[in-house]
Amino acid sequence: MIKKPIALQVYSVREDAAADFAGTMKKVREMGYDGVELAGLYGMTAAQVKSVLDDVGLTAVSAHVPINELLDDLEQTLDTYQAIGFRYIAIPFLDETMRPGTDGFARVLAAIPDIGRACQSRGMT
Repeated sequence: MIKKPIALQVYSVREDAAADFAGTMKKVREMGYDGVELAGLYGMTAAQVKSVLDDVGLTAVSAHVPINELLDDLEQTLDTYQAIGFRYIAIPFLDETMRPGTDGFARVLAAIPDIGRACQSRGMT
């Protein structure tokens, strides 16, 4: 039987990850997961997160990235997640001020194509 890699959405263990990121990632790997989807960097730098994941043998699969991070500094935000090894990013939610029917929604709609092009140019989605 072919083994398919399985990743854990770290948001499901966010309290543990916030208290002890390295220890939690080690436990995630011990449970048999091959990769993770992060929802934040838990106060660490990209290099620190990458080091922890590399040390325990987890692959950086995807990340939840708040739209504000992408709008405020697209290139730096993508640099950060690319340095960790993520190929996929997802915008997990829109703040109430950026949802349909608000002035902020127009900004989101205008930015999405630019975000997509910037990701594509880096081999990210």
